[in-house]
Amino acid sequence: MEKSKQHTGDIEFEYVNDIPIAFCRPNENESNNSLAFWMPYLGGDKESGAKELQKLASYGYLAISIDPWLHGDRKGDLKEDLRGLVFQEFRKYMWQILGITTLDVFRVIDWAIDTFKLNENIVAGGLSMGGDIAIALAGIDTRVSKVAAIASSPNWERPGMTDVMDATKIIKQGKSTNFGKWLFRTLNPM
Repeated sequence: MEKSKQHTGDIEFEYVNDIPIAFCRPNENESNNSLAFWMPYLGGDKESGAKELQKLASYGYLAISIDPWLHGDRKGDLKEDLRGLVFQEFRKYMWQILGITTLDVFRVIDWAIDTFKLNENIVAGGLSMGGDIAIALAGIDTRVSKVAAIASSPNWERPGMTDVMDATKIIKQGKSTNFGKWLFRTLNPM
């Protein structure tokens, strides 16, 4: 569908600096010329929050989501169950997912503001891991004025975290990679 024929509520897809994104435009008459980011949970992708993108667009926002690192179109050659990997070695995988994705959202914001001529009033949110990313983003990008984080934490260490499928099972933190440690020291809101 050509961009000139898009209707409010349509989800569009694009790559920005090799980052797969989904976005939903507001109706021109209702646009508040602002940007809203909605990030998915662990295992989700840019399409997981389609209803949230449509709802945000109905409030006048250009609404965007991206595939987090190792998710969706960015899964690459990863054949293992991502959730299983993360819950076996939380710091090794999750810190990189959180950090790389936060930096990617930071880059996509610049693209969106420039491409769609938006003001710099940005809101961000997400569910679980997506909320963690939104919180970290607000810590590095002063343009983010509000965050809605659901079942999330500003502490990437998540002490005492249990498996969402089995509350009696404590998640093994494991050891981080050096890159993951750098991301943690640089971007962890705590």
